Amino acid sequence: MNDNDVLDVLKESLDGVTLDTPVERIVAAGRTRRRRRVAAASTGVAAVTGLAVGAGTLAHPATAPPNLERARPVAYSVSTRPDGTLLVSWDKQRYFADHEGLERALRKAGFPVVIREGVFCTAPGDDGRVDASGVGPGVRRVMRGTGGAVRSDRPTGPKPGTVAPAPRAAKPGDGGGLKGRDANKVVFVFDPAALPKGHQLFIGFLTPEQRAARPDGIGSVERLVPTGTLTCTSTPPVPHAG
Repeated sequence: MNDNDVLDVLKESLDGVTLDTPVERIVAAGRTRRRRRVAAASTGVAAVTGLAVGAGTLAHPATAPPNLERARPVAYSVSTRPDGTLLVSWDKQRYFADHEGLERALRKAGFPVVIREGVFCTAPGDDGRVDASGVGPGVRRVMRGTGGAVRSDRPTGPKPGTVAPAPRAAKPGDGGGLKGRDANKVVFVFDPAALPKGHQLFIGFLTPEQRAARPDGIGSVERLVPTGTLTCTSTPPVPHAG
């Protein structure tokens, strides 16, 4: 505010004041004008504050949705087929990340299973027998790869005059030996009806350290175990026949 502004304010405050005006009226008029100026100044500040708040609201609206994370692809999918079997597809890059989620999904779909990593469970008195692929007796009846890599306990044998190629068992995590399929997918069929009464499937995934310590290349162990109390150890079973 400069000198001219001060003079203008003084002139405005003396408008209507004459020598005949009583002192009380002069004082009252001054107080009234002072209140008006204070009220006007307060209104201006409120307006500016409102603009600032409004600008902040526009910049950060309360109703604006938060940044949504991009949905991560699931490590597996489970679907029930018309014959009652379950078709399960693993993502090879991510299936190690959510064993508990897969176990819950299979159980919810009606297939009793226990999935662990680095831990291997058997029933009391069970020798934990598995074959060279890490598969226990009876598993191939309840879990099989698709696309021809079907797990079966029945030996097929070579045709007369031919030599059978070395068998390659379908295993979770190795692509199942399926030719022509997505190399990043592992697809298996689980058959709840083929499970012996009172039994469940146990899948034990080896940790990277456990796999590195084995020359056979086994990445997981599958066995049928009772639904009761199990004995668990961190030592993977040694494949043997019998």
